[in-house]
Amino acid sequence: MKSLLIVIIVLIGSLVPSHTLATEATEAEKPINILIMLSYNPVLPWSQKYIEGISNAVAIEKRKVNVFVESLYLEADIQSNVPHFIRTLEIKYQNLHIDALVSDSLYSQDLFKGLYETEQFKDVYKFSFNNLKNQTSVDPKLVDLYDYSLQTITKQTNYILSTFPNTKQIYINNSINNFNRPRLVQLQNLQQNEQYEFSIHFLDFTSIADAISRVSALPEDSIFIYLPQFGPNSNQNMTPKSFLQAIAPHSTAPIFSSWLTFMGDGIVGGYILDPIAQGTTVIKAVMEKLTSGTVNPNYPFASWMIDQQLANKYDIPIPDNISPEHIFNRNTNIVIDYPIETGVLVAFVAFLGILLFWYRQIKLADAMRIIEQANIKAEQSAASATRSSEAKSKFLANISHEIRTPINGMFGVLNILSKTPLNTEQLNLMQMGRFCTDTLLRTVNDVLDFSKLESSQLQLKQIGFSPVQVLKESYGYALLISDDKPITIHLEIDKLIDVPLLGDQTRIRQIFDNLINNAVKFTDHGDITLGATITPDNSHYVMTCWINDTGEGISQQDLTRLFQPFVQIEDSYSKARSGTGLGLALCKELVELMDGSISMESQLGIGTKVTFTVHLSLADDIAVDKPEELLVDLEAVQRANILFVEDNPINQEITIVQLQHYGITMTVMNNGKECIDHLLCTDTHYDIILMDIQMPIMNGYDASQAIRNGEAGAHNRDIPIIALTAHVSLVEQQKALQVGMNKHINKPIVPENLLKAIEECLSSSK
Repeated sequence: MKSLLIVIIVLIGSLVPSHTLATEATEAEKPINILIMLSYNPVLPWSQKYIEGISNAVAIEKRKVNVFVESLYLEADIQSNVPHFIRTLEIKYQNLHIDALVSDSLYSQDLFKGLYETEQFKDVYKFSFNNLKNQTSVDPKLVDLYDYSLQTITKQTNYILSTFPNTKQIYINNSINNFNRPRLVQLQNLQQNEQYEFSIHFLDFTSIADAISRVSALPEDSIFIYLPQFGPNSNQNMTPKSFLQAIAPHSTAPIFSSWLTFMGDGIVGGYILDPIAQGTTVIKAVMEKLTSGTVNPNYPFASWMIDQQLANKYDIPIPDNISPEHIFNRNTNIVIDYPIETGVLVAFVAFLGILLFWYRQIKLADAMRIIEQANIKAEQSAASATRSSEAKSKFLANISHEIRTPINGMFGVLNILSKTPLNTEQLNLMQMGRFCTDTLLRTVNDVLDFSKLESSQLQLKQIGFSPVQVLKESYGYALLISDDKPITIHLEIDKLIDVPLLGDQTRIRQIFDNLINNAVKFTDHGDITLGATITPDNSHYVMTCWINDTGEGISQQDLTRLFQPFVQIEDSYSKARSGTGLGLALCKELVELMDGSISMESQLGIGTKVTFTVHLSLADDIAVDKPEELLVDLEAVQRANILFVEDNPINQEITIVQLQHYGITMTVMNNGKECIDHLLCTDTHYDIILMDIQMPIMNGYDASQAIRNGEAGAHNRDIPIIALTAHVSLVEQQKALQVGMNKHINKPIVPENLLKAIEECLSSSK
């Protein structure tokens, strides 16, 4: 059985500083505290729009308003759950005066009756809307806003019958509880009107197939009113929206409903319940009652909307009072009325586009050469102040290349070993080697990331993600790296709203991992706590994260230096812990790139607390990473003649062995000059070239450009070239494409990725 759950509290505004200050403030200066109890999950789009409407209304209030949102779920056994929920509210808000309680639950009468019997909430205004019981109450502070919902249903019902005045039969799907009572009452009232003559029928679906069969047989003079809560015999496990999407294409009668959620998915439209308007109205009604003692009965809970495709289907004119954003499924009449002419026009425009693209490519190549020459002249005349930064960036790039080259060998050897029979000891040694290789690669990547940040080349991804999942993954990482120490890891996400956020979760994880590494490194025993909260900030959300530890701490003098690059507290010759000194500097740069900030508090012998914030937008949904199945035409790759140009003997051997595992052989050259000479004198036609970049005598860039210029023979100038290199910066990748290379594969090389790149080049060259 479900139980009454308090899912989340959303605070809009700020809490009262202290009880003493509140009592000294004048009545006009005191903030108004409103507690709103939702009957839906806050992460649902409806609830998010409802909260957005609340926030919009609060923002324009002259008086300070604090709004608290509680999400609750009630089962049929309401009496056993209400006391528990009320007790929870008494404890949670015992130090805060609540001025008004608002509920949109079907059970608000039972809830408010229990609140009236408490000492704490007896004299608090209680606003009830969307209440279907409509019972009388002895509570003088109870304000029944049910008329608003009734007004919406009345307008929608009148719209339906005025749009289809010849309707003889109205069908409604059976719903649980008394969800359809207001609709039924309005229809029954209109039955008494001599203007309409219709009968009412209820449909009790048992399955999707049964529903499709029933709606596809509805008479022509009928309409179907769809309710989002099904009867007890429906036996369906789909959401109401998915159910509607499944049956709407088969209905012979127009379908109506009253919820914005269903617009665009099969309902005609009309006076539709709008969660933003609902949230705004709730705040306006409450503030009007608290300040003036009355409530305007004309605040809207809904907006006029229409589905244009269905309006065309049923010859319904679109009213002038419908705003453009409330018109769904717009039609493009030119395509519908003139399909052949449109097709010819599109084909002609596409042909012109191809010609223009070809012409622009030629001009672009010329422009790139001119720009490159201009850049050379500009670099020669650049100020001396930039030379130091350029030298440092070049140094970092060269160092990372020199480290990545042996890492490629290590990674390849371990990858080959993993595919051979190993005993337990050998397997452990292989896994230890992989761990060390991954650690070294992560260090190199930190150096590269910092170099990209300094040159403004690092770009953030914008993908929907779950903040709770990010925290849980970081928590798992902390457990893993602290396993050999007597440290307890704590995760604080009780108040973290799991709404889908739009941002680069990989970079947020990178910040967490760097800070967790430091916490574990400098904590020999005790506790490490990581957590986060989310608060709204205008149209964005602020994610505040923290990592606390009970480690050795840092002096105040050293705190001011820690976020500078290459700075470490311990002396480099005597330090007991490893590290590059880039972790905190990289965290600071990444946080600021996401419009946030980072700070650290610490005391020697007590511990350290690091807090950082990032600003993120709300995402439509959470992107799910699905592992891509590597589909490669292995036979086509095995048949190809491949020329491999690489100067490092170890990398030569490892790459050859890795591809031999897939039945692929290659001809090997040691540098670009050997490659050009070989292509000029051989009769062998090569299908693809794998080209290293940094080589003696002639590098990969010069060799590729020479091939494209025909210096290796005119018949070889179009051979696809794939760069295999430890140069991984964006500048190097762009340079590879500029000299004529087709693809760029980073070292360490993953064989499967290389096979996929070879197959794609072979396919495009046919």
